[in-house]
Amino acid sequence: LFKEAAPALEAPSMGRELERGGPVIASVWVGGREMARVEGRGRTVGDAVRAAAELLAKAPEHSRRSPDKTRLKVDVVVGRGPLLQLHPLLQSVALHPGIDGLGVELDDDSERFLLVDDLIQGNMLMAGAPIKHVDFRMCVDYRRAQRLLAAKSRVHPRDLKKQQRDWFRFRTDSFVEPSPGDTGDPLQLTRGAPPRPELTPQALRAAAIRGGRYLVAHLAANGRYIYQVEIATGRKTDPTRPGPYSIPRHAGTTYFLAELYRLTGEAFLREPIERAFAHLQQLVVQGGCSGNLPDGAEFACVVDRGHSVTDLGSTALAVVALVEYQRATGSDRYMPLARRLTEWILWMQRADGSFTHRYRVREGTKDDEAYLLYYSGEAALALARMHSITGEQRYIDAAEAGLDVLRIFYDVFLGGFFYGEEHWTCIAAEAA
Repeated sequence: LFKEAAPALEAPSMGRELERGGPVIASVWVGGREMARVEGRGRTVGDAVRAAAELLAKAPEHSRRSPDKTRLKVDVVVGRGPLLQLHPLLQSVALHPGIDGLGVELDDDSERFLLVDDLIQGNMLMAGAPIKHVDFRMCVDYRRAQRLLAAKSRVHPRDLKKQQRDWFRFRTDSFVEPSPGDTGDPLQLTRGAPPRPELTPQALRAAAIRGGRYLVAHLAANGRYIYQVEIATGRKTDPTRPGPYSIPRHAGTTYFLAELYRLTGEAFLREPIERAFAHLQQLVVQGGCSGNLPDGAEFACVVDRGHSVTDLGSTALAVVALVEYQRATGSDRYMPLARRLTEWILWMQRADGSFTHRYRVREGTKDDEAYLLYYSGEAALALARMHSITGEQRYIDAAEAGLDVLRIFYDVFLGGFFYGEEHWTCIAAEAA
């Protein structure tokens, strides 16, 4: 692997000397799961690679390889440094996430390594709590890392802790085989990812369409998306059963598909978009969130089945998606529904332009205490987009009032030094 990679990728030469013998860590992945890992040491990269190859050939898991699903990954430890531990806050920023691996020295001078892959797959990054009794997470979860190291060493965590001398961080040059059947060079990895394709309009369009195909493949017959998929194992949630689901994300995902359809005209998108909309309409009927407002206007809102409370974002992004469909097709098929949903959004807006974010469906009352991320920006976007296809002044007036409140939030001295989750605000401002 290294002999092939060196000329194209400026990989370490086979004769390069290694500090402390490396190691070179070689692992075999089958169907997205690591089946074997060995550490080869030597004075040079070549020596360590040969040692790793000999160990890998003897690994029992290696004999069960499925060639068409197997990839070989090689990590050469090329540098290491101490991990600052003078204070928990210093330790919390001592590791460069996605670049540094985490290692530990033991009393017998041996070492144990957690690669970047291990830290990511173990959900250890941004999982530590550096300040006791404060729910603030920003660093590696060292306790979880210690448990994983113990499991890999096949010892009890208490026994590993007794033998532990010091933590250290390390860097690797990492390579993986190309896909089976691909005769290209091995791929060099950064943060666990291969080089991205060249950034061109054609590449972006192709990637967006691939994303659309992925989403369509994960849309069930009932119009509900498969919400979570574990890539390594293929395990996924069942869209026909109660479980984790987010209606705002359902609507936001369908919005993307409608926008993709508008920009590419790909025919495979239309039926799935309409299937997802049919589910939204079904939720409106089943959820009982409809009727007449005090001024007599018909309204509706989107609430997930079995829930008695709904959030502003579910309905706001539903409107955004329905409008995007009309922009893409010219069909006003969903305009009656979009109007009823928008009436509810307008009713949820306060006199000062801000929005109420939560609504109790059974009682028909607003919850003015709740304030949730994203929803005000999403509501402003829904109103601006409704104006774009209807030309009605009341929609843009309400959108601008909502955006004014979001802007004023930063109109303080410290407002120039931070920002929150304002991506929907930015999209809404552009639309307005």
